[in-house]
Amino acid sequence: APAPALGAITDDVPDRATLLRNLREALRTSDDPAMARAIAAAGLSLTDPSRSLDPAVLTGLDARQRDLVIRYHKLIVNLGQQMTKGDGEVNAEAVSRLLDGLVGPQPLKISTAELCRRVKGFGVYDTFDHGSRFMAGRNQRMIVYLEIDNFHSAKTVDAQGDLYQVKLEQEIRLYSEADGFEVWRQAPVRIVDESRNIRRDFFVVQLIELPGRLGVGRFRLKVRVTDTQGKSIDEVSVPIEIVADQAVVQGK
Repeated sequence: APAPALGAITDDVPDRATLLRNLREALRTSDDPAMARAIAAAGLSLTDPSRSLDPAVLTGLDARQRDLVIRYHKLIVNLGQQMTKGDGEVNAEAVSRLLDGLVGPQPLKISTAELCRRVKGFGVYDTFDHGSRFMAGRNQRMIVYLEIDNFHSAKTVDAQGDLYQVKLEQEIRLYSEADGFEVWRQAPVRIVDESRNIRRDFFVVQLIELPGRLGVGRFRLKVRVTDTQGKSIDEVSVPIEIVADQAVVQGK
């Protein structure tokens, strides 16, 4: 049979407003759980950012669920408004703020921790050829390199305009793996970073020197970072082995 003409098909397709109205009515009468109906209804605002959220879709939700759906709707509306502006640009900072409002601020996270002999920048560093094995009886200088996620940037203003500030505190301690006793510690340091723009990538370096008095054995270098503005803490342990045989260090 010949294919129907394009006009015959489009004549039977409802216009956009009718289609959206039918979708909202289908959601309202759906047997889906109340939360699923509300989230789906809020999502329709991506196609019509000017339309407010129908209070009827919040029926059957508790206070926490209603608040979550309302914040989700704001995010969808903001995205829809930005995507229909026509300039092809999305304000990532505005979306990020709305996401924080939706899911809440995420706690600080140490995503990478390495012992290095040289660091040139974010993600650009040289680790030791012998890994984390070091000779006994010698002081061992090394750079503790960390990459940090979910750090809090506090906005301030100075004479030249906006300024974003990150404040962290870092503690480094060494524990014996055999008995868990602390055998060495580095004095805590405060890290203050200021930038005209919000940092997307953030790394921390600290030069330390382990003492030669450490005995042969396995240890854990524990690094704790506190976000003093975001009120969150994360820590990571890096294994270290002190050996007496130079051949072991060289991997022979």
